[in-house]
Amino acid sequence: MSDTPLPRRDRWFPVLLVLVASTSARAQVRAPAPRGPALAPQPERPADDPRDSSSAHPRRQPVELHLLAGFGSAICADKQPDSECAAAGGTAFALAGAWRFHDHFSLGLEMAIWSFWPRDSWRGKLGTEASDAKFSSTYLAPFARWYWVEPSKLNPYLQGGFGVGKLTTEAKNDSGVYAYSAKGLAFPVAVGADWQLSEFFRFGVQLGAYLHVSTQVCETSMGSESCRSPGKNSEGKREGLALPWRAVAVGTFAFGG
Repeated sequence: MSDTPLPRRDRWFPVLLVLVASTSARAQVRAPAPRGPALAPQPERPADDPRDSSSAHPRRQPVELHLLAGFGSAICADKQPDSECAAAGGTAFALAGAWRFHDHFSLGLEMAIWSFWPRDSWRGKLGTEASDAKFSSTYLAPFARWYWVEPSKLNPYLQGGFGVGKLTTEAKNDSGVYAYSAKGLAFPVAVGADWQLSEFFRFGVQLGAYLHVSTQVCETSMGSESCRSPGKNSEGKREGLALPWRAVAVGTFAFGG
């Protein structure tokens, strides 16, 4: 190996190389990471946004099932012992399904049943006191319901419909059987209120009634049945008119959201 000394510029070359490499490494460490596109600010949700679990009321479920049970009776045109309508109270039940297509409106179909307690003096047309008597009323009707306030924990409503109904009575004793039925039109109306207990269940009360207007009357006496158009009763009023009413508790199951 030669002992000839390196020129001065060649002596400093390794030192400069080390300094350049060190500076480049520091620049890479300190360089900020590249930023992605800025996120757009999220709009604030209204206080009653249904997606917010802290909303003042749960989100609306469109499919509703109503179960109704309580007390009822009927108001009729005549009160004679042989009247075809002689209710002294009773029970009322109903089953309904509805489509809640809007916060304020729903459409549905209801089947309602009354089981009345006949007056003790009622005997139909048997002529003597009845040992067993039955009196009932039913209707099947589409209905519309209007919730007139903004949805909240308390939901009052009005309800009305139009359908078909039937009144039936039967009296028995040792002398025979007397039966009466009146088929016709039903005009139900109701007012009520529901309390929202959860997203899927409401509990409420309802007062309702329906006007029964008979279009056909059938009577069975001594084993023989005869049917006719409504005429006049013993008081000269139109036959086959009745107004069954009810005061019921209502449980509503909602789903399908």
